[in-house]
Amino acid sequence: MIKSNAKYTALEILTEAGFENPEKLIGKFRVVIGGISGIVKPDHVIRISPETTELEVLAGVEVKTIVIEKEAEEAEVSVGAKEVSEARGPELIAKAEHNQAVKQVARKIMEAEKNKSEFTPRGAEADLVEEATVIVEQHAKLKTK
Repeated sequence: MIKSNAKYTALEILTEAGFENPEKLIGKFRVVIGGISGIVKPDHVIRISPETTELEVLAGVEVKTIVIEKEAEEAEVSVGAKEVSEARGPELIAKAEHNQAVKQVARKIMEAEKNKSEFTPRGAEADLVEEATVIVEQHAKLKTK
């Protein structure tokens, strides 16, 4: 039974909705769960919000509705969603830290441009300058619009 205020994988939701061979549907047919489209992996984690009472699931051309059980006291995470989170956790943390470092270098570049001085990268910053420059250029484009 799917509960509100919980996280489930797309495969768990398709199975609960009653689709036959749900693992074969994902990636081959259009799958939309609760308005979330672009689901192409069975381990796509979906959070069911606390106020959700029904969940519409589309696979291919077939649409099914799941009645959502009343929310749990605390937010729940299904076994499948936990496995996905644990497997991806370190990777996602590393990616987030990298993105933060790039943004910080981009801020330094913009600050240097604002002060009409030159930015000199130090240490690991040198590896991030190329990515940071892209952010600076995008920011400049947005400002001119």
